[in-house]
Amino acid sequence: MRIGLKTTTYGNRVEWLDSEKKRHVTSGVVIDSAKVNSEVVDGKTVKIVPDGMPLGKITASGKYCPLKATKVLSGGGSGVVTCVLEETKNFQVGDAITIGGHAATIDTVNYDTGAITWTGALTIADSDAVICTDGSGVAALILAERANVTDGDGIFGAIDMARVKEARLPVKLTAASKAELKMITFA
Repeated sequence: MRIGLKTTTYGNRVEWLDSEKKRHVTSGVVIDSAKVNSEVVDGKTVKIVPDGMPLGKITASGKYCPLKATKVLSGGGSGVVTCVLEETKNFQVGDAITIGGHAATIDTVNYDTGAITWTGALTIADSDAVICTDGSGVAALILAERANVTDGDGIFGAIDMARVKEARLPVKLTAASKAELKMITFA
């Protein structure tokens, strides 16, 4: 008989739940594939949303997508048309946003540097909130499983109550986003 610890790794999955107690959303949620950015994995272009991703609910369709809420990291000032965000992973060209309460539409996103641009000069400050205005900027749920929406929208499991390891989530949450997830406790 062999007694010992055996560790098995499945892909690049990170354990972000901090408790076995959680509540799943009945019937799952529909992820809007048009609101998920493409990436190249093993030479193939795919649209993957990792488990643990906070989700926002798109008001017009009732579908969900990766949360689009962050803050200005740098570039604040008067008359600016660009800034660097803390998180750009989920934002897309054409997203209607507010930056510190001022309306703008994203013209470009540089995912490497975190910079976005928009048309029309604004006065903003570092740490101003950046929120998508279609509803996806309000944290509603956390995705419970990896979602592959390469071939279109899909139904996936989500959690509305749990204890999670904040540092292991795929994006950094703002204090406002954490407050919106009322039944989620962060460790």
